[in-house]
Amino acid sequence: MTTATSNLESSNLNTKIAGEAMEANRLVKGGTVEGEVLLATATTDIAIGVTRHKAAIGESVEIQTGGEAKIYTTAVALALNAQVMPGTGGAVLLATTNSRPVGIVMTATGGTLGELATVRLNVPNISGPAVP
Repeated sequence: MTTATSNLESSNLNTKIAGEAMEANRLVKGGTVEGEVLLATATTDIAIGVTRHKAAIGESVEIQTGGEAKIYTTAVALALNAQVMPGTGGAVLLATTNSRPVGIVMTATGGTLGELATVRLNVPNISGPAVP
């Protein structure tokens, strides 16, 4: 198991079972069975945390549920203080109208696929949509 050393807080950790193959630094949502997580990939997904390491289907995966976390980004620049939402493969992208934001960007990114953005988490994001 390779731990994501880039996540900035070690508190607010939880262990779940990967319902699919996962990479580090990806948003996850609750799975179809108790204790399982899946990648959060849709704007309406209720994200519950960020993976801290790579895991194969059926393996334990540690997720961070609060604080500031490094999250994989799509190929979209993210400005400081921008709200972000789940995107393809558990990455984050700019929140849109009627989406469920998962947090705010603490370090801007340049728009290169796979950059790691520091995001102040607001999960689970059940109060959305917050973006009018």
